[in-house]
Amino acid sequence: GFNKFIVDLSDLSFMNSVGLNFLLSMMKNSEKSGGALAVANANEQIIGLLEITKLKNMFNLKPSLETALQDFASN
Repeated sequence: GFNKFIVDLSDLSFMNSVGLNFLLSMMKNSEKSGGALAVANANEQIIGLLEITKLKNMFNLKPSLETALQDFASN
């Protein structure tokens, strides 16, 4: 199975607790299987939500999908 995931948020303008819980679950499940999760293209609102909830440092935030792919390719 797959254990490395990239969530591209480029088409998302808003995130609530449901989306945040989804990201947390994906991150925990991928890390359990020795993988990783990268979050690409998070806008200012989403980054602000992660800062307010003190979760920003838990996520591997990337400015673009290409950057996230390069990061995974090099590891």
